[in-house]
Amino acid sequence: MNALVPVINSVFKGRVVAPSACITENASNYFLVEDSKVTKTCVFVNHIGLSDIEIEQGYFSVYNSNLRDIHLWAIDGCFMSSKVGSRCDCVLFTDTEFCFVEFKLKATSNHPKTILDNREGAAKQLQATIELIRGAVAGQVLFEGLQYEAFLCSPPHYPSKDTSLSDQRIEFLETYGVMLFEEREKHFS
Repeated sequence: MNALVPVINSVFKGRVVAPSACITENASNYFLVEDSKVTKTCVFVNHIGLSDIEIEQGYFSVYNSNLRDIHLWAIDGCFMSSKVGSRCDCVLFTDTEFCFVEFKLKATSNHPKTILDNREGAAKQLQATIELIRGAVAGQVLFEGLQYEAFLCSPPHYPSKDTSLSDQRIEFLETYGVMLFEEREKHFS
């Protein structure tokens, strides 16, 4: 088990759902994460049988060339009820990296204002979760040397060269020390 899990359980002791009840792990070299319609939480998914188009449109791809244990902490719908405030969908982590992930892959509108609103809303959900978790683990030595990242998973039809997240990227980095990416994949080192 990753040494971060007992610390996470400790700092969130007394919550209705213990974080570890929402944490699973995978050490495959490539797998997917889905915000499942069935479980209403984020889950690991095997890519076998899925087309590249299906993967691009509905999943977050995880590349794990060193076969590290990657933990998936389902935040929305497991650790936190869907009825409780704004938060991101999940966190992916190892002993050196901690990645907040928000899915917006089901967004269908091409309208620029809707796209902007979705991006800003996702950034707020990521911020709220970063503030919650970083506040809870403040002073915990194991969390001090981690590389923190945040991923907004937008649908393929969103413009990729958009600058609407520029201010949020700067704020994330300056305020939280977290790099913000609009990507549908993560390469763990």
